[in-house]
Amino acid sequence: LENSHTTTGTVTERIKTTSSEGSVLYQPRIQFTTDNGEQITFTSGTSSNPPSHKKGDVVDVYYQIDNPQKAKIKGFLTLWAAPILMAGIGLSFFMLGFSMLIKKTRTNRKVKALKANGQRIQAKVKHIGLNTSHKINGRSPYQIQAQWQNPSTSKVHVFKSEYLWFDPTDYVNEEEITVLIDRNNPKKYYVDVSFLPQLAK
Repeated sequence: LENSHTTTGTVTERIKTTSSEGSVLYQPRIQFTTDNGEQITFTSGTSSNPPSHKKGDVVDVYYQIDNPQKAKIKGFLTLWAAPILMAGIGLSFFMLGFSMLIKKTRTNRKVKALKANGQRIQAKVKHIGLNTSHKINGRSPYQIQAQWQNPSTSKVHVFKSEYLWFDPTDYVNEEEITVLIDRNNPKKYYVDVSFLPQLAK
């Protein structure tokens, strides 16, 4: 905007286009004259249905002083749609990363509390394999699944380890694995995988 001049232009026609979803849209083509008397014709980058303008409409135009072909109709969407879209995409990635950070922080606090005050039990290892319902960059993590029967209630509890990005099978040499549980709520637990080697980065 700082490097642009303003003038008025006239809609000479409406260009019919088709979106990727098959919808029919219309883009106005505008003709205007620069301060130097050069006649410029450009097609607006914003399309809509119903059409935003009809043939013969007079519109305000911004054009670049050193490149009059770079012109836009003066209007909120035509000027700010792209920045708003990019800001929205950036915000969505930020919120995703922030939510993952919050989740990781909460998990670390829970594990720390369980290590300090949790009850240590031995659960039978039932399965080691890929969790195909979860993918990151096309890869599924491994998980260790174990179960334990609560002697107080006779109920069976199933525990799943954190996501593991290598096959831990060769390193699980025992039939049982240590699980830290909340004494009052066994649904709060942590499968202790500290015996596994660290994954090289």
